[in-house]
Amino acid sequence: MLGHNLKKIRQNKGLSQLKLSKLSGVAQSSISEIESGKSNPNISTLRKLANVLEISLDELLDKPKAV
Repeated sequence: MLGHNLKKIRQNKGLSQLKLSKLSGVAQSSISEIESGKSNPNISTLRKLANVLEISLDELLDKPKAV
């Protein structure tokens, strides 16, 4: 689910894996592995990606927001 969400959001923002990598400081290979479901990133990596994508961690993880 995380990988699918990351890819969808990244593409909706018009970013390639390479561009997201450069902006976030997360290796492109790591982004590729996350998107393909081969890797589960740590919280620091998730925060870097969410910050660049201008979304919350909940959105990245596709967790419903508390009301």
